Amino acid sequence: MGTIHKTRMAAPWALAIAVLGVPGIALAAPVGGYVAADWLPFGQAELAWVTEGRQSGTGAAETDGNLRAPLRLSGGPTFGRHAVLLSLSTWRETTTTWGSNPEDGSDLTTRVRRGGIRPGANYRWWGRELATATPLPYVDAGVYGVIPSVDYSSETWSATEQRSWDGIAEDDKTRIGGFGVSAGGGIEVRLDNGIALGARQSFVVHRGADIDDDQGRVSVLLRTETALTLGFVLPSAK
Repeated sequence: MGTIHKTRMAAPWALAIAVLGVPGIALAAPVGGYVAADWLPFGQAELAWVTEGRQSGTGAAETDGNLRAPLRLSGGPTFGRHAVLLSLSTWRETTTTWGSNPEDGSDLTTRVRRGGIRPGANYRWWGRELATATPLPYVDAGVYGVIPSVDYSSETWSATEQRSWDGIAEDDKTRIGGFGVSAGGGIEVRLDNGIALGARQSFVVHRGADIDDDQGRVSVLLRTETALTLGFVLPSAK
């Protein structure tokens, strides 16, 4: 089985540290909170992706859809016109198969475990003083990563077979793992009751990898996300 050199994820996580540190310039402002619910309609591009069979086969990669639901939730603290919005999604499949030991009739189990965790962080800055009943434009930048978790084991496999499946598990981890960055903007209108209605658009760059016939491929996908947004403004601490 070919050896695939994995790219370190230091760059996007360094960006995440920067994203989290930006609001430090506004720490003198009252600390509040913001919860965002974004709705991204299922479009023709997703249907074409499924029709062409371009999923990873694991169910847990960024492009498989289970980590990117149409309705997404994020939230975090606000510092005046600055906000840090954190998000977390996860997906995991565990399948256990029981078989009978031909020697003594005892149960032998085979387990397939695979999944992913997708943490993300976004920095948002509103371009004008926050007020109700007026359009509030903002810019948004973020980073995310997909952390894989794969394990295949069976009491019926020999040591050689287990090593072979361990190699398959490493290949699937490569297919699941990835990271990306996003940048964009939007606009919202806040109501007196603390609800904000709006829309946003972001450009997302995702870096992923695949292995096929002992050959490794690294792909970079650029896509556009357009969402309707519902926000909940939490009052700042007095």
